[in-house]
Amino acid sequence: MAATAITINPLLDTLGPQDGVEIVTKQSPTPQAREKDNVPSRTLLAEQADIKRTVGKIALLYALGFAVAVSHHCFNLNLDGRAPLSQSFTLQVGLVFAFLVRAFVAGATGTALLQIAWRRVKKRAFTLYGIDGIFTITKDLTPFFLLELWERATLICILSIGIWVMPLASIVPPSTLVIEPGVYETTSLCEVSSLNFGALPEYGSQRLGRLADDYYSADSRKGAYSAGPSTILRKLGTNVAVGGRILGMPSPCNTNCSYTVNFNGPALKCTDEDWKSQDAPWDPLEIFRFSHHYNSSVSSNGDLWTVYANPKKEERRYSESGVPLRPYLYIEAPERKEYYIKCFKCSLYNATYNVDIDFTNGVETVTYELSKVAKFIPIIPDLESSLPNYEQLAYFAYNHYFTGNEGPFVGEIFEYGGISMRGVRFNTDIIFTNLVTPWITLSQDFRNSTQNFPMDNLREGFEELSHNLTISLLSRSDLIVSSKIMTTCTSLSYRNVYRYRSTQLYVSYGPLMVFSMVVIVLGLRATLKNGDICQWGFSQIMLTTRNPSLDEMGKGSCFGVVHSGSDLQKHRLKFGELRCNVESTIRHAAFGLEDEVVDLSAERMYA
Repeated sequence: MAATAITINPLLDTLGPQDGVEIVTKQSPTPQAREKDNVPSRTLLAEQADIKRTVGKIALLYALGFAVAVSHHCFNLNLDGRAPLSQSFTLQVGLVFAFLVRAFVAGATGTALLQIAWRRVKKRAFTLYGIDGIFTITKDLTPFFLLELWERATLICILSIGIWVMPLASIVPPSTLVIEPGVYETTSLCEVSSLNFGALPEYGSQRLGRLADDYYSADSRKGAYSAGPSTILRKLGTNVAVGGRILGMPSPCNTNCSYTVNFNGPALKCTDEDWKSQDAPWDPLEIFRFSHHYNSSVSSNGDLWTVYANPKKEERRYSESGVPLRPYLYIEAPERKEYYIKCFKCSLYNATYNVDIDFTNGVETVTYELSKVAKFIPIIPDLESSLPNYEQLAYFAYNHYFTGNEGPFVGEIFEYGGISMRGVRFNTDIIFTNLVTPWITLSQDFRNSTQNFPMDNLREGFEELSHNLTISLLSRSDLIVSSKIMTTCTSLSYRNVYRYRSTQLYVSYGPLMVFSMVVIVLGLRATLKNGDICQWGFSQIMLTTRNPSLDEMGKGSCFGVVHSGSDLQKHRLKFGELRCNVESTIRHAAFGLEDEVVDLSAERMYA
């Protein structure tokens, strides 16, 4: 069906009214004509290819950024703990990694943000300055001061702030691999001191060893003769008791090393006893006692009673007439609170010592643990035999060890009247040990003075003292029980190494990758809704059709500078379909005034 159109030619306005009107009759376009107006299918394919290329570009850039970030992590992880090459080398490599991560991720994020901006100018109208600001806000800070952008493109402003702070993510990563002093462990076999109480000496005129400093005679008429503990052992016992610690020993490796040694040795185990139930003082099977107040069914025997009640080193000798078999140690001490006499008995035990010795900068630290603790029950020595067996020798070694503890404990702590205390004895050896430490509180009235003793853990103190003495025997290499064994020593050395601060790398790259992913997701969503790609190249600007009304308002601005008197500054512009050629299947898309354009349709083709 034919259509009639009226065309008014403005050039004929000077003619008459009839002459200025031209009646034109046009036929409606046939299907064949419409087919000619259609854009070839290759144009659709080209646009789809552009979308795919842009999406692929975004994905590729993000994947490259992520891969470089992982490579930076692997590089640092590989050097962590190794000897440093050069601090400047690792810093330069870190700068390269950080630059590439930021460049790739920023490229993907910027491309995605451009699609979001393109979607916004299609949906809403902006002034010319607003449109310029949307597409330059990631390169220029000035658009942030445009209120129009914060009102009509808030999301773009917020995302652009993230684009601006992205370079901060490349500051910390180069310094995540630093050089610090490191500790290295090396293990090797080394010779260390140990104890062997079962060692058999050369029999005859040779002495048993420095542990006892006595000898065993081959004369069967005298049998096994013991002169008591040696001077060395007495000194060791005194030093341990007064110092309250294990005596030091030299390091077998260097100033920073550690090792473990295991051996069997004597130990005391103390239990509470009734102070009235002590054995008779003349029982030849007792090794010695320590107690001032003694209550027994056996009557006192003058000075001899005092000797046993307050033993002295030079009076404790054993001969063939009586060999002590039950090594007990009785100790009486006042309780802290009630101040009544308390007695406990310490017995000799055999135990396995597991000793850990550590040297740190030459300072020795010893920790130990006892296992397989068993009461020591020696075999009665054969006094008629000319050759003591292993058990006899071990027994005498234990015996001398035990009596070597006697010296520091000779003397009383208190003076008693009956079973009550009268005062402190400050002239006795035991006062100078670390087991008891008296203190006196004096007042102007001497009768109101008080005195106290911290003895709550005295029983445990005796047990620990015996352990310390046994381990301290390792400090002397001239004892018969001393031996050398090979064990594993762990040595520590200090040198500079690389240290990887992975947390700082995660904190730097993590937010960058998450923010970029958010922008990319929003950008892909905008791309799907746009139906096309925003590429601000010269060819796209050249091929974009002009709007006649904008041509009129943009006179004098052909070089891109908006004239100060131009109406372009007063109107909002929007990109959309121009309202012309309504009958054509190919529509015109361009920037125009709000009332000149409508939203683009994904089902139509635009020239």
